[in-house]
Amino acid sequence: MVNLGLRRLAIGATLAAVCTAAVAGCGGASVDHSQDPAITAAGGGRSPIASIQDDRLWQPDLVRNVGARVRALAATGAAVIRVDMRWDRIATRRPSKPRNPADRAYDWRQYDRIVSAARASHVRLLFTVWGTPAWARDPSVRFDPRYPNESIRPLHAKDLGDFAAAAARRYGRQGVHMWEGWNEPNISLFLRPQYVRKGARWVAESPATYSAMQKAFYAGIKSRDRSAQVAGGVTAPAGDRCPTCPLDDPPVRVTPIDFVRALNARGLRPPMDVYSHHPYPLSGPRDFNLPNRTYVDLYNLNVLTRTLDATYLRGRPLWITEVGFGTRPVPEYRIAFTPSQQAAYISDAYRRLRENRRVRLYTYFFYQDNPRWTSGLLDVAGRPKPGLGAFEMPLSAAVQQPVAVGARVDLVGQVRPATGATNVTIERRAGSSWVSLAVLATSTDGSYSFTLRPRATTTLRASWSGRGHSEHTSPPLTVSVGGA
Repeated sequence: MVNLGLRRLAIGATLAAVCTAAVAGCGGASVDHSQDPAITAAGGGRSPIASIQDDRLWQPDLVRNVGARVRALAATGAAVIRVDMRWDRIATRRPSKPRNPADRAYDWRQYDRIVSAARASHVRLLFTVWGTPAWARDPSVRFDPRYPNESIRPLHAKDLGDFAAAAARRYGRQGVHMWEGWNEPNISLFLRPQYVRKGARWVAESPATYSAMQKAFYAGIKSRDRSAQVAGGVTAPAGDRCPTCPLDDPPVRVTPIDFVRALNARGLRPPMDVYSHHPYPLSGPRDFNLPNRTYVDLYNLNVLTRTLDATYLRGRPLWITEVGFGTRPVPEYRIAFTPSQQAAYISDAYRRLRENRRVRLYTYFFYQDNPRWTSGLLDVAGRPKPGLGAFEMPLSAAVQQPVAVGARVDLVGQVRPATGATNVTIERRAGSSWVSLAVLATSTDGSYSFTLRPRATTTLRASWSGRGHSEHTSPPLTVSVGGA
């Protein structure tokens, strides 16, 4: 790997091509530099906080060594780890003093391990609280074999608020200050009922249910930690168009737009510091809405922000707390991409979310595949996919189509495993080797940007030497010229 201290170039001017000693052709066969593109540094900039989720972390039967697992997650460069905090797993029986975390009904042991490991690895935690315990469920909600019982709403929202107070009291003093009230309350998988029948039509019920829950949750967290950030919404990307649903087939999802508009009703309007959303893509990258829009995915987030700004949630920042690209179709998410597409689309998502000034945090879902979901950065066996490199070192160009010779192409990237400002090397593929083009300075969160003026079709990557001289590289990115 090139010695960056010897290769540092002035930032702010057009950067000359540099050949590294590790590349065949330095001191040996010559390398043709006539095809090197012109590169101009454009500054560091800022990126949304990088976050990752691991659905195995809170399950002791799947993760025996929590410390090692958290260290692996931290090594990806994620500054925040999102973890499901299962109310139904912690409080299997009704506590006598529910706001007291020391109540004997509570079992915090797995979450204590997670919090301790996160502190040791210097990463923050975002706890997403959901899952109604059996003792707290509304008995009027009928059993449905398609959905888990823990999705049944609580009979009394206050029970959720009491649990939130206990959780914040236990973990606020240990540095946990990021919380989400429930998960995807606009779909039956996580909150039931979604609709109730009134006469000859179905009426959305989940917004009012969720409003009461979020009000209690927000108050509970803030009663023990005034500095906490409490997010709400946490909406799934798609819903059903009703009242067109047939009366003998109850709808099971409320669109995120309808959900937000319903929350705006007088008497509802639950408090939240941040609005969270899960914009799983319905296609590959695009810059238009698909017909018959009932969704808000990664490529039409502006629809959500416009809706928020027409309600009491005007100006609220956004947390994207789940988004991912599956590499194999599964019943719950039949859209799938090749591993190389997954890597490219992860980098593209980074660029889009960086450009969206409302987005403050971006959580990739998730770290490792399971048989029912395949958007992991590792496969089921734990082998890395190309997407792991894209998450650690995203690099994306604003233009995807071929460009003219010498046309300006803007690129952005981030060195996520770095701690503080660093230098990143931009390299060009030359046959089977890589030629160093420029060394760029990053901002304190590892962000950087530059412009490229290609002379021919060029394949680039970003390279960074981390702690212990380990090398991190982005997946290759090709900028095409003309019809090439």
